[in-house]
Amino acid sequence: MQCEVCGKLIARKNAFIISTDGVKMNVCDDCSSYGKVLHTPPKKPARIIKPSPNPFKRAESYEMELIDGIGEIIRKEREKRNLKIKELAEKIFEKESVVQRIESGKFTPTDEVIRKLEKFIGRSLREKKEDQVKDEGRDEAGAITLADFLKEKK
Repeated sequence: MQCEVCGKLIARKNAFIISTDGVKMNVCDDCSSYGKVLHTPPKKPARIIKPSPNPFKRAESYEMELIDGIGEIIRKEREKRNLKIKELAEKIFEKESVVQRIESGKFTPTDEVIRKLEKFIGRSLREKKEDQVKDEGRDEAGAITLADFLKEKK
């Protein structure tokens, strides 16, 4: 469709309808000021883009550290599934040398590699840091809680 005043190409959904001396015309935005606007094209609603949540982000307020013997755990899981190092590396999209060095204990994997290995194994390879593990049954000050008292009564 063309603007009936200037001839500019416009999409039908973007056309203004104006009235000039009793004549209705389809015009562009620039020419809409030449008459009384009878219809304005709908404005596009503002698109709100919400950031997608990171599925790997931990919600806990404490830090995690790798469990001891991660290389041995990975090796046992790999052997249990009758996979070679190369096959495991292909499954988690890492180099064979990376898997080999993790299994031998010569390399500490990055968080990304740990997540891949956790997904492969089906369990967490991390634990709470020792100094942040809360003593069960004790409050922050270390005093006895009601639960401790009831356990002692039994």
